[in-house]
Amino acid sequence: MPSHEQRRAFAANGFVTVERLLPDSEVTKIRSAMNRVYRGEFRHDRRPPAHRKTGVERLGDDDSVSWLQNARLLDPDLWAVATSDAIAGFAAELLEEPSVSVIEDQLLDKPPGSAPVAMHQDYAYWDFSSSANMVTCWLALSPMTVEIGTLHHVPGSHLWGLCPRPKSLVKAADDDWCDAARRSLPESTELETVPVLTPAGGAVFFHALTFHGSPRNLGTTTRGAFSIHYAGAECRLERDGLIDNNYLYCFDGLKTGEPLVNEYFPSIRCAR
Repeated sequence: MPSHEQRRAFAANGFVTVERLLPDSEVTKIRSAMNRVYRGEFRHDRRPPAHRKTGVERLGDDDSVSWLQNARLLDPDLWAVATSDAIAGFAAELLEEPSVSVIEDQLLDKPPGSAPVAMHQDYAYWDFSSSANMVTCWLALSPMTVEIGTLHHVPGSHLWGLCPRPKSLVKAADDDWCDAARRSLPESTELETVPVLTPAGGAVFFHALTFHGSPRNLGTTTRGAFSIHYAGAECRLERDGLIDNNYLYCFDGLKTGEPLVNEYFPSIRCAR
């Protein structure tokens, strides 16, 4: 569970870094599962039968960052991490919620030389939720350095409310990848960004309204991460916000106004 200092930091800054969330053995297990999924080897396919005949599309851009969404539905090891009582409980405590549900995950690759990812707020892409009381756990699968294009956050930006999306999310220019955050700055405020600097197995938890993005990968290795997105118990479905969603089957059976909980969005209670 988060310490008092970690809860205060999250409330003030909109993010908190955990130097070591998982041991090396768990990082290795996640990377092995990641490679299996990339090869098309699905050890436990939880998708509806009609969707199991299709492959899984990698989103984003190989020249910036690419990601594979909802891989937890394809591999038991990724499902176990995403639904971990310890990780989800940590997230619930930060949100001051009795429980959270897993609404999405992403396997992320940012290869050497790849372009920046523009500063953005996750909630700007989650129109299906009535509330922004959501949090992401971004797990480092590589040692995170500034050179490798690690994730950066803007402290306190979760208090700015919902802001406009960036003009281009991936393949942003080196000189304006912070533009969306800069345009949303409160008056008389200087833009500050804080990099995530952890070993593999470290993590950062950040609010759905916290601006975050990453500069160009100037290193020689691929930056790997596994992000897990949690919705607080107060979040309710807004079906009108599903127009651009690529995974509509995940919302089957849910009606507007109902909690974001079903077989694809498991709920994990906080053990207080």
